[in-house]
Amino acid sequence: MFPIITPDDSVSESPRGPRSLCHGGAPTTSARDNGGVNQEKGKGLPTVWRIEKLGDVCDFLDSRRVPLNQTERAKRIAGKKPSELYPYYGANGQIGWIDGYLFDEPLVLLAEDGGFFGSPSRSIAYTISGKTWVNNHAHVLRPKDGIDTHFLAFALSIRPDVGDMVMGNTRPKLNQRIAKEIPVPFPSLSEQKCIAAILAEQLAAVERARKAAQEQLNEIENLPASLLRQAFSGSPLEMHE
Repeated sequence: MFPIITPDDSVSESPRGPRSLCHGGAPTTSARDNGGVNQEKGKGLPTVWRIEKLGDVCDFLDSRRVPLNQTERAKRIAGKKPSELYPYYGANGQIGWIDGYLFDEPLVLLAEDGGFFGSPSRSIAYTISGKTWVNNHAHVLRPKDGIDTHFLAFALSIRPDVGDMVMGNTRPKLNQRIAKEIPVPFPSLSEQKCIAAILAEQLAAVERARKAAQEQLNEIENLPASLLRQAFSGSPLEMHE
């Protein structure tokens, strides 16, 4: 699934309101001739959007990562209160807890190895905030000024070509050198915030619908067993036409 923003990690509301539409700004004269689309960049983007290499708009904090295996984490958190623990993150999200933290700021994590590369329905990037610990399976990105953390995570999540950049067959890896070369489109900061707010709201609605559908599916799958138990427990069965 794509990153779902939680209340503790919420997107700041755009001045236009979360239900408004974002258009990337007014097109330039050359763009109007092509329907407001930047043909030169070949991405169907408004000309006011810019394409930046990931390494130019983010600081990579990978050197501060510390991997701990499950046994080491279990020893460290034994006997600790929940209030003394901090989330421990990997390539695809939180995978446990630990009794310390390495970071305390809004960041974007981009899968390095073990990510869902080449899977259009699964995200390879997500945001974190607060006191956290990250292992060496995710790149740690600190966006520079003018880059919205949530927009960046969404933009990286829909890059279909990242799967072509990874190396290795048994466990694909997106190394830092290649990750820094990933081209990412950016509108103005206000547009980034607007787009991120709308995406967060719509994806949250999709997730609610998915969970509701899954609950209904579970009920349907359990129905045959329920009918059998009812039949052999002496309870009356009704015939439906």
